[in-house]
Amino acid sequence: MDAETVLTIASIYWFTNTGASSARLYHEERHTEHPTEPTTAPTGLASFAYDFRPVRKFAERDHSNIVSWSEFGRGGHWATHDAPDLLVADLRQLCRGLRTTEELKRNRSRWGDCRPTGRTSAPRDPVAETAIRQSLVGQGKAQAASWLEEAPASPTVRRRGCAP
Repeated sequence: MDAETVLTIASIYWFTNTGASSARLYHEERHTEHPTEPTTAPTGLASFAYDFRPVRKFAERDHSNIVSWSEFGRGGHWATHDAPDLLVADLRQLCRGLRTTEELKRNRSRWGDCRPTGRTSAPRDPVAETAIRQSLVGQGKAQAASWLEEAPASPTVRRRGCAP
């Protein structure tokens, strides 16, 4: 990754004040008691070429219901940035499969109904948006920069029945 991309990513975390919330996962992982039995919820895995490559034997040891396993020849840790087309196609394929399974219906009461219940708008940060827009244009991604103009305030989707 070139220096401009690293600076862009760091700027996004800094200007949107999301560095701490993105690190929360690592803190919780370290301080959480892990289950002794494999999980049973339907699980999908997408492995991208330039990121950690999972070992299926270990994944199956920890997750008894892997319904989708995809390995891609491109993309990396930030697949939404590196290979959004592959990620979106894989998520759509996973969700299509889940929608048609009886298991989803049987387990809905246990998982909760995770459909969106409404949107709240987070305040926009014009300084952060300007910095992001300039960086995207500088990277030759003018179309992505124009999407910031059209986008409504950053939505936060509340879900009922799901863990926060």
